[in-house]
Amino acid sequence: MKKKTLSPFQNGTYLAFDTSTEFGSVCVLRNRVILDSVCFSGRGRHSADLLSKIEEVISRQGLVISDIEGILVGEGPGSFTGVRVAAATAKGLCHSLEIPLWAISSLRAGAMSMEEEGMTKQSVTKCILFDARGNRVYAASYRAMSSGGLETIMAPHSTTIEGILSHCEFPTVFAGDGAQRHSDQIREAGFEVTDSLTGMPSAKSLCLAVKEAENDFRINDISAWEPQYLRVSSAERLRKEMDD
Repeated sequence: MKKKTLSPFQNGTYLAFDTSTEFGSVCVLRNRVILDSVCFSGRGRHSADLLSKIEEVISRQGLVISDIEGILVGEGPGSFTGVRVAAATAKGLCHSLEIPLWAISSLRAGAMSMEEEGMTKQSVTKCILFDARGNRVYAASYRAMSSGGLETIMAPHSTTIEGILSHCEFPTVFAGDGAQRHSDQIREAGFEVTDSLTGMPSAKSLCLAVKEAENDFRINDISAWEPQYLRVSSAERLRKEMDD
C-alpha cells in the first residue's frame, strides 16, 4: 500500500540531502521542524558517505528508513559523481518506499542559504557560482521577492567566468566556491564577493526552497526524472572523442 502523499510542510517526516559540491549534507524534517542534520566533506567520497550519513541522522532521532514519507534532493549542477549519487539514492528510496520526490536546483539552494542568513538586501541580485574547473563555472542568479521566495534572474547553466561577468548587472553579489576561486577577477569587474564560503547548498536550504514553492519542485514521473548535470562527465567526453 502506498503511503499518504503529504506536502513537505504538513505533518510528516521527510529526508533532504545534497551532494552536488565538496560539502554534502543530510537533514530530517518532521512537522515543519528540522529535527537533525549532518554535514560532511570530501569530493569523490559522497558515494561512500551518503547512505551512512542518512542512517546516522535518522537513527539519532529514533527513526527507521520506513518512517520517511518524502525525499527532497539537490538536483545539481555540480560534481558529476556527487549529483549522480544523490539522484540515484533519491530515486531508489522513493521507489522502494513508494514516496514522493521533490528536486531543487543546488544553485537555488545556495541562494536560499544566503536568504536564511540575511546576507543581502532584497534589491541585490545573488549570483551563485559553483566551481566547474578551469575558467568554467555553474551559475545562476536570483533576487528576493517582496512576497517572499526567490525570483530567477538567470537560470542554472554552465559558462565561463568571463561569460557570467559580461551578463551580470549591478548591484550583484557573488557567492559559492566558484566565486571564491575567481574572486580577484570578479572584484576587478567591480562586483562584490562574499568574504567566506557562503552560497553553498545544504539540506536545510533545500527545505527552505521547497517551502517557498513546493508545487514547482514536485517530480511527477520519478523514473523519467534526471538531475541537472549541465555538462557530461569526463568519461563520457573521452568516449565521445574516441568515437569521433
